Amino acid sequence: MKRVLIIAGAIILILTSCEQEKIIPEPVPDPVPDPVNIKKDSLVKETIFRIGKDLYYKYSDIELYDSSTHILYFKTTHPEFDKNDRSYFTFFVNKDSIYKGDFWPSFLSSWPTRPYVSTWPFWLQNFALRFENKYNVKPDLRNDPRIIKAFKDHELLHSGLIVSINSVECGTSEVKFTFTLTNKDNSTLLFLDPEKMGLNLFIITPMVCFLENCHGQQPLLLLRSHIRHQLTTICGRENGFL
Repeated sequence: MKRVLIIAGAIILILTSCEQEKIIPEPVPDPVPDPVNIKKDSLVKETIFRIGKDLYYKYSDIELYDSSTHILYFKTTHPEFDKNDRSYFTFFVNKDSIYKGDFWPSFLSSWPTRPYVSTWPFWLQNFALRFENKYNVKPDLRNDPRIIKAFKDHELLHSGLIVSINSVECGTSEVKFTFTLTNKDNSTLLFLDPEKMGLNLFIITPMVCFLENCHGQQPLLLLRSHIRHQLTTICGRENGFL
């Protein structure tokens, strides 16, 4: 009997020790959702633009989108832009994310490879945002066909003027080119006509013009107080203002 009690006590002691040494794992918390990716159910169909996590803008907030300069104009001023000068943005069409980009401070030595809005300072006031594409990445998402169609369907699209180079003649002391200016809008737009003004009057205000070789050679620096319009563009690279 005494032997049975000793054996029973030993078994209870072993079971108790095992119970104390048993490790109960802590529950694993759910991963934090990517702030860039959101559920479609949380979007309104009229949402076209978002800044950061919770700033949403609808078509009714937009004055127009200029597809030639890639500037989005708002109907009112938005002081919250200044508070998001190092944030990110997303364009939507029918709740689908079209493309994402960054608010990028100009004092940084690097540039993003995706579209961005320059900040520090904002180049435009807080009723407009200009979207840039530093490395000319193709396709250019800023004019994605879905975005263009959406703005056009809501009568918010402005396409402005488009300049196409027809021919370029490179001489020893000058470069001449011909171009075609196309109005992509329905409204009448004014422009300076060099033929009517005369070539001697159609000039750039004192600027420095760079002519860059398309094959990556060093650019030619032209130091002139007045550079005529034939020298403003070559190989599709513009470095002056008409």
